[in-house]
Amino acid sequence: MNKKGFVSLINLIVTVAVIAVLAVGAFVWIDPVARIGVAHDKKRTEDIGVLKNALAQYANEHKGALPILGDVDTNKKVLCSTQSGTNLTCDGESQLCLAIDDSNFLAKYINELPVDPDKTSATDSGYFLKKDSNNKLVVGACAKYGASPVVATTTTMVNCSTYGGGYCWNISGDNQTCDAYCDSINKECLDLVNYGPEAGDAYCLLNLAYGACGTSCTANTGNNPPKVLANYSACYYQTNPVDCSVAAGSGYFNICPCQ
Repeated sequence: MNKKGFVSLINLIVTVAVIAVLAVGAFVWIDPVARIGVAHDKKRTEDIGVLKNALAQYANEHKGALPILGDVDTNKKVLCSTQSGTNLTCDGESQLCLAIDDSNFLAKYINELPVDPDKTSATDSGYFLKKDSNNKLVVGACAKYGASPVVATTTTMVNCSTYGGGYCWNISGDNQTCDAYCDSINKECLDLVNYGPEAGDAYCLLNLAYGACGTSCTANTGNNPPKVLANYSACYYQTNPVDCSVAAGSGYFNICPCQ
């Protein structure tokens, strides 16, 4: 190789190196929004995978129950660490959030509630739960950068009216025992389960869902089983344990832990 050719080769190498540096610079500085957006969607996908697996494992070990307070329906409801009573917005939908109310879920299954990269606190995680047309649990991110939603449909079935205290709650028929109602849906009533405090909240949510009372909810120390009666001005949850064998009475409906 002559001297002139050697110089040309060096110039070529330098030129390629400069182009490479400029290309990296263009990626880092010209389109930082895209780079961050892609990274955020990747984090969302990872978080949803963690949530999906943890919720499935919990439900499998708790007879189908989920570690949340509230009902899972076709609306996107944000997962949260605490329920403040204020609606949270998810992809244009405004709903009460679903609080993680079983500390054992965080301690054993997931360590901590994942938080979306665009969020700052687990009081609004940015991740939602809902059910699809086949009653399968869906876990997703409220936000996305790419064109496709960041979402996963699980094999976990949503088959409760509401969840609370690590239990699955349903409403019985008129003047029906919880034993009879749970048996009618091929489940078993969990005798001697306590209704409060978390389960008491779930009981109040059931009352509200069925239009049975107003917005207040207080403890009742009486001996009657918890039940729903239309047009009550307040909701009450019982401090005594569930008695699965007691009928609600004519015109009343029991709140039953069926799992």
